[in-house]
Amino acid sequence: MRLNAEKAGAEITRRYGVRGFPTVLFLTPARQIAGRIWGYLPSPSFAEAMRQVAQNHRELPRLQARIEANPRDADAAARLATILAAREDTAAAVRLLDLAAKASEGPGRKAPPALVKAYTAVADAFQSRRQFDSAIPLFRRAADLASDPFDVAYARLSIVTCYLQQNRLKEGIPDLQAVIENPDAPPTYRRDAERMLERIRGKLQKAQ
Repeated sequence: MRLNAEKAGAEITRRYGVRGFPTVLFLTPARQIAGRIWGYLPSPSFAEAMRQVAQNHRELPRLQARIEANPRDADAAARLATILAAREDTAAAVRLLDLAAKASEGPGRKAPPALVKAYTAVADAFQSRRQFDSAIPLFRRAADLASDPFDVAYARLSIVTCYLQQNRLKEGIPDLQAVIENPDAPPTYRRDAERMLERIRGKLQKAQ
């Protein structure tokens, strides 16, 4: 259904906190959010985003069953946290993050790869709500756990973005330097970090 946010869609826009256009909402029969696409995406990315929402919808009951059968299933808890973050149920997602982290502790145990993605997904959800103080520790945990340079760089740049939104300019500098100095970081992220660092230093100089 396509709605004009200023006319027939005004009430839905308020109810679901739509802040920009276009916004695509995926709703369950109970009118709960199953996923959201912010802004314009090119066709391949839009198709992938819709595929991910559909896949999450299918996997949700399976993962819930796995958790009920084994509350210490760290992989299932992390995957379910990612899905609930996309559904904007951050409170439940955080509880599952804690469960997955505790289930990964102890001799011989390793954090599942899905845990890094879960930390990032929940942090992204908090960031989209401008709850930066909740997002930053989760991005930090993702950066600490991640082994993939892409994931590390994404988490660090997201931390810096949160700091910038709060005008905490100096606090973002160490993370930017870490991305720039990491030869394994994706080149696009290194360039982004260089531009952000230059912008921050320029603002700090003007403020002196």
